[in-house]
Amino acid sequence: MSAAAVRLVVVCAVMQGATGKQWTVTVPQRIMGVVGSCISVPCSFHVPDSFAAELKNCSGGAIWRKEKLYIYSGHLLGDLRLRNCTTVFNHFTKEQSGSYFFRLDCPKSTLKFTFEEGVHITVTTAPPSPPSLSAMSHVTSVPLGGLVRLRCVAMAPCPNLPPSLTWSAPESVRKESTRILQTPDGQMMVNSTLTFKAAMQHHNKTVTCSVSYPLSAGGSSEATTTSHTLSVLYGPQNTAAQLSASPVPEGSVVIFSCTSDANPSVSAYTWFSNTNGTVVQVGEGQTLPLQVKQTHSGLYECQAHSERGTQRSGPLVLEVTALSTGTCRRSTDWLFIVCGVFSGLYFLTVALLFHKYKGLSRRLTQVEKRGENTIYANLQTSCISSDYDSLQPQPQLKKTSPELANYENAAALRKASNKTR
Repeated sequence: MSAAAVRLVVVCAVMQGATGKQWTVTVPQRIMGVVGSCISVPCSFHVPDSFAAELKNCSGGAIWRKEKLYIYSGHLLGDLRLRNCTTVFNHFTKEQSGSYFFRLDCPKSTLKFTFEEGVHITVTTAPPSPPSLSAMSHVTSVPLGGLVRLRCVAMAPCPNLPPSLTWSAPESVRKESTRILQTPDGQMMVNSTLTFKAAMQHHNKTVTCSVSYPLSAGGSSEATTTSHTLSVLYGPQNTAAQLSASPVPEGSVVIFSCTSDANPSVSAYTWFSNTNGTVVQVGEGQTLPLQVKQTHSGLYECQAHSERGTQRSGPLVLEVTALSTGTCRRSTDWLFIVCGVFSGLYFLTVALLFHKYKGLSRRLTQVEKRGENTIYANLQTSCISSDYDSLQPQPQLKKTSPELANYENAAALRKASNKTR
C-alpha cells in the first residue's frame, strides 16, 4: 500500500473515531427565503487540532449536499481557514427546498468530511413570515404622555437585498430607526423601531408594520402586515353635565346626566350644587333625578372619578319658576273668567231657546182657536143649506184668511135672516 493510501486510511479512521465535539458544525435548524431572492446560510465548524495545519491550506473547499444526494456549491462568503463556512445561494427555487449538509472538501488535501448537522431551507413566493411587532417596554398599556416604543422585526435571509419595513401609525410626531441584527444562530434580521408620545386620541388605534422583500430581477414580493392596538391610560377627560330641561316650574322632576371619557373607565360620579354661595354634595351616580323646589335654583356640577384621577364638569344652570300667591290668584282669575264666559254663553243659549219655544206655543194656541171658530161657522151654514146641497160634492174651497172667513159668515147670516122675515 502506498504512503498516500495509508495516510488516507489513517485520516478516515481518525474522523470516524472523533467525538462530536471534535467535528462539529453550527448552522440554523431552519431558514426561510423568498423565491427570486438569495439565501444566506450562516455556518461555522470545528475540526480536531490534528487537522489544523491542513485547514490552513484549505481554500474554496466547501460544498453542500442536499439530503446527502445532490451537491450544490453556492457562493462561499466565509473563510474556511478561519472555520467560517457561510454560503450564499442565489436564485433559489421552490424545487430546491430541502435539508442541506455542509461538506468540507479541501482541494489538494486529504481533509474531507461531511458534517451530520444540517439546515432545512424552504422558499416561498410570499414573504417567509409576517413581521414580529411588539412593544419594547413589554407593557400592554402606556400612560398618557408616556413614550410608545414599538419594535418590528423581520428575517433577512438575503443580506444583499434586505427587506423593506413600512410603518402605518396615527398622525403624531414620531421617530423611526432601522438596523440589522444577528440572531444567536447567525441569521440576519431587520429591526425597525417606532417611537412617539402617547396621546388620548391614540387609544384603541391600530399601528401596522409591513414587510416586503426585494427580488434579484427587480421589483419586490407581496407585503405582509402585522398590527398592534394601542392602549393609552388616562384619567377622566371631556367631563360634561347635561340637564333635561330648564327653566322648569316648581314641583317638576328634572334629570341630570354626566358623561366622561377615561381609560380605565369612570368608576363613580358625584354631583355638587351651588345654590347659596356654598358648594354641597347632592347625590351620586351618572344620572340624578330631582323633584325641584324654588330653592333648588342655582349651579350644578358633576365630578368623574377613576383610578387615574378625577375631573369636574363645567357649571350647569338650573332655574326653577316659583308658583307664588299672585300667580295662583291670576291663574284662578283666568280660570273663573273662562268658566264665566262659557257659563254665560250656555245660559244665553238656553234663554233664547226658551223664548222661541214660548213664542211658538202662543202661535200654535191662536191657530187652534181660530180653527175652532171657522169650523163652527161652517156648521151653521151647513144647517141652513138644503139636503140636496149637502149631498152634492163640494168644490174645493180656497184658503182664505181668518178675517175674510169671518166676514163671509156674517154676510150669510144676514141674508138668511132677511128671508125668514
